[in-house]
Amino acid sequence: MARTCTPSSAGRGATRGGGQGVRNAPPPVPTIVPTVALPAEAVARLLNVLEALVPTQGGSSALQATLQTQAPTQTQPFGNKEVSLHEFLKLKSPKFTGSDNSADPQSFLGGTLKALRALGYSSERDVELATYKLEDMANTWYETVLLGRPVGVPPLTWDEFTKLFKNHFLPDTLMQQYARDFERLVQTLDMDVSTYNTKFCKLAIYAPHLVPTEEARV
Repeated sequence: MARTCTPSSAGRGATRGGGQGVRNAPPPVPTIVPTVALPAEAVARLLNVLEALVPTQGGSSALQATLQTQAPTQTQPFGNKEVSLHEFLKLKSPKFTGSDNSADPQSFLGGTLKALRALGYSSERDVELATYKLEDMANTWYETVLLGRPVGVPPLTWDEFTKLFKNHFLPDTLMQQYARDFERLVQTLDMDVSTYNTKFCKLAIYAPHLVPTEEARV
């Protein structure tokens, strides 16, 4: 009976040759993924999603820490002009028409400055935004001020604006009248404490020399 020859040697040679070919191949080049700094808003949204999906998994804290390190440092120094007009209007600072005799010009300046400081605007931006609250006669006055300024001069600063504003809406005669009203202010029988305190605080700013200390109110 003839023997059947099995090509085992060919198989062994192919195996050894194939193994040597794999060992001699160059190692794969690692893929380098560039690190991208995510915007702060995107990081915040992603963190919110993570907290909603895995609120009980402790491993999410490590990922959150990694994402937070990618967020750029955010600072809002005084003078940041990137805050929108919409954000300023949301604070609902007082309006001023100039035609309402019951409206206090000083209250308008104080309330507006408080809102502007909260948003960190620069002096020039203060004036630009504050004038959005001027209406009627007050707005007409401001437009006249702008028309009277030479071409090419820098924008009004807050100090310059308040000086012009007070000269027009709070002349010395009116401030003297407020000071006299404060000096004569007494709490009558039909005036409750809250009403008296409101009038006192409103008029006291026009006569600071008459109220050197808080104890003077008592």
